[in-house]
Amino acid sequence: MNISYLKTWVDQINKLLPMKVLCDNNLIFQSFDKKSMQLIIYETFVCFEEIQNYDLGKDCNDIKDNIFGGSKSINLKKSIITNIHLLNNDKILQFDIINRNIYNEEQLYCIIIELIPRFHNVILCKCLQDKNIIISAKKHISLMDNHTRQILPGAEYRFPETNYIHKESEIVFPINLNGDIFNNINDYFVSYYHNVILQKQIDSLKNSFIKSIEKDLIKNNSKLDKQLLELNDANKAPYWLECVELLKINLNNINLGMEKITVIDFYNNSSLREIQLNPKLSPHKNLNFYVKKYRKAVTGLKIIEKNIEKTKQEIDFLESKKEIILNENDILTLKNLKKDNFNDINNIKKDKKLFRYVIINNDWEINIGRSSKENDLLTCKTAKPEDWWFHSRIYQGTHVVLRNKNKKQITDDLVVLCSGIAAFYSKAKNSSNVPVDYTQIKYVRKPKGSPPGFVVYKNQKTIFVNPSAPPVRNE
Repeated sequence: MNISYLKTWVDQINKLLPMKVLCDNNLIFQSFDKKSMQLIIYETFVCFEEIQNYDLGKDCNDIKDNIFGGSKSINLKKSIITNIHLLNNDKILQFDIINRNIYNEEQLYCIIIELIPRFHNVILCKCLQDKNIIISAKKHISLMDNHTRQILPGAEYRFPETNYIHKESEIVFPINLNGDIFNNINDYFVSYYHNVILQKQIDSLKNSFIKSIEKDLIKNNSKLDKQLLELNDANKAPYWLECVELLKINLNNINLGMEKITVIDFYNNSSLREIQLNPKLSPHKNLNFYVKKYRKAVTGLKIIEKNIEKTKQEIDFLESKKEIILNENDILTLKNLKKDNFNDINNIKKDKKLFRYVIINNDWEINIGRSSKENDLLTCKTAKPEDWWFHSRIYQGTHVVLRNKNKKQITDDLVVLCSGIAAFYSKAKNSSNVPVDYTQIKYVRKPKGSPPGFVVYKNQKTIFVNPSAPPVRNE
């Protein structure tokens, strides 16, 4: 990306400063107009994205996976970003930060973001006169990795060596991205990140999942075909017994190399019956072959029927997985759907990560379905009578369940939040004043034989809300 875009971004963002640090681990800040914003870092650019309903009381020290790759010795929460600038005329950003210690003394820190191929890094430094001393970094580099500099705690920060000269060009506003017009570089970066970069990653993850699922579907359908053949054989137990008895009587008439034998059928009015033989087997081995088929049919009928039912369940489960993946567009959810959490049919009802979810507090948790079959699982199998159910009225949409863990009284704020989410995941996503029905799960039921996702309900109330995306998930 042209460095002119970064320079323009720096100029525009500096006009929004100062910003307060809300969470240094995940680079979440608060602008002067009280908006919560997270810094998104990509390979060639950065941007601020607004976060809805961010929990200001959240303790960032509880986050294990932070942007700096591990623990650090200081906490920059409530510090102030005073300036952002490019370093060394390169794609290296420095965020100047003022922090006050317990004695109300000012301490200077900075976050350095290197947007350079091979050197891509996020580094936290303490500013001492004209030196930046490294405190922590996302990627540590020793002299064994790079003989020109090291990125280690306690070392002085040095620029990466490069002879590349960036070309600059004038940026003409407005900028067009797939029909959307932007007069602001930050908004352009946010849209480009979500609609181009993330979408490519989402498509790649989906294709990987679908390829694996379809491979398993082929395997299970092939297994089902074989099991149905075995069931057909098992249902022919009387026929195999008749063949055994008829071969016993005619055993002396069977010779090695015969492919079949015609015998008198005493079980069917003494008509003729043709019995197939294996020409490579002796008469006794041919007889034993039919004895084994009879025994397997008698003893294995129930086992085969049980195995067929299990295979059909596995196929249904795989089809459900496929539908969930096709309808899922959240990259965090896709990344969390690892095989260990998404592969056991016996634990599907217990696995919360199969649902998109948001933990509000110890009393409340929001679960959001992602497909018709998952809506059934969420509403009809896992939800409890005291939980609350939300669904857009008239418009097709997903099921939203507010789990009432401690049987508390629902608040108006929770009703508005869940109703907004239900409207957001409906066909009315781009509308306003969307009607949403809500009631308790004990008043929701699924009619027998109805299609996936279909339920009927009563004792509902209706609220008109604007669609709103779910808040940042507390995972």
